[in-house]
Amino acid sequence: MHIGDYLGRREIYSPDKLAMIDVGKTPELRLTYREWNRRVNRLANWLRHEAGIEKGDRVAILARDCIEHLDCFFACGKLGA
Repeated sequence: MHIGDYLGRREIYSPDKLAMIDVGKTPELRLTYREWNRRVNRLANWLRHEAGIEKGDRVAILARDCIEHLDCFFACGKLGA
């Protein structure tokens, strides 16, 4: 399985299962696999259409340990970047 497919598959098999709790947010952010996959899809679409990132591109992620870092990681995986 390709890393870009992970969240999509998890959404198919367990869409309402809790996937992520970000305790660094106030109030803490809780996402199911469905919510997280859709969030990452929106970011991947933005990266493709607005930032021009394509398959094969190299992307550096400079972020603290946070959900946004994981969002970028999975979004780039969906794009093949």
